[in-house]
Amino acid sequence: MYVLEAGGPFLDLVTLAHPARRCRERHAEEVFDLNDLGLAASVVGMEYEDGVFYVSHRDADDRTGGVSALTLDGTLTPLFSGIVDSQSEHQVNDVRHRPGRPHVRRLASGPAGNAAVVGIDNAPFMMQSPEVHTTPCQDITLTGRNYETPDFRTADPSDTVRTGAYVPFGTETEPGQTIEEPRYAAGRSSPSTRRPIGGTLEVYASGFRNVIGLTWDEDGDMFAAVNGYDVRGSRPVRDEFDPTYRVEEGAWYGWPDFSAGLEPLTDPKFEVPDPQQVPDYVGDELQGLESAS
Repeated sequence: MYVLEAGGPFLDLVTLAHPARRCRERHAEEVFDLNDLGLAASVVGMEYEDGVFYVSHRDADDRTGGVSALTLDGTLTPLFSGIVDSQSEHQVNDVRHRPGRPHVRRLASGPAGNAAVVGIDNAPFMMQSPEVHTTPCQDITLTGRNYETPDFRTADPSDTVRTGAYVPFGTETEPGQTIEEPRYAAGRSSPSTRRPIGGTLEVYASGFRNVIGLTWDEDGDMFAAVNGYDVRGSRPVRDEFDPTYRVEEGAWYGWPDFSAGLEPLTDPKFEVPDPQQVPDYVGDELQGLESAS
């Protein structure tokens, strides 16, 4: 049994501590230390196959998400990095190959922010990565809704700022504005696939709030366990479910405008208590609780 120990709460205050151990006959033997190899917390996903570990982690230089391969002798081969969303609270998570197809892997990940809008709840991450923002898995067109919150970047606690969907904190959007899919749209709230070395990275399915774990059944159907919306941030949502989906290739599963049960967030049951409501605008016109994209 190989056990991955990877420290690092949301603020990365705990360093990686002997992250890979081999357990035999009640004895734990260290295989390698990811600190020494230059990987950054949080390290969440690990799969072992034919003498190679596939590990999901943050990049030590820019905190973007990626995957590396490690052999038992401690040789590290970065496969890719650059998932911008991982600079925030949702790092890349599970990494697994599909049974019967060892050279095709799926990566579970999640977007920055709660519901496509980065807010004051993301302040600790923005202090390290000021341009962090949610990125889409395909080109999208915005409705131009902007959410007004206190501006943590100034010394005056009364200062406020408006932020739109899929843009950095403090950036307003306009109706009809297009956000293009970035180079690395994998993860970004979707399981994704890349051949281990020299392959391609592409979206398999999208519209997930934060994919944590992946598995397959005996018929080859893939299932994804997803962390649902929170009542926090500039676009809080009261949805009580953390769903598990049977995932179909190319499908979209509703995030960020639909609940786990694929109900529109315009339904009053998803509204949060008044003290946690955030005023939102299109231009200077105050809006109600409607879709952001």
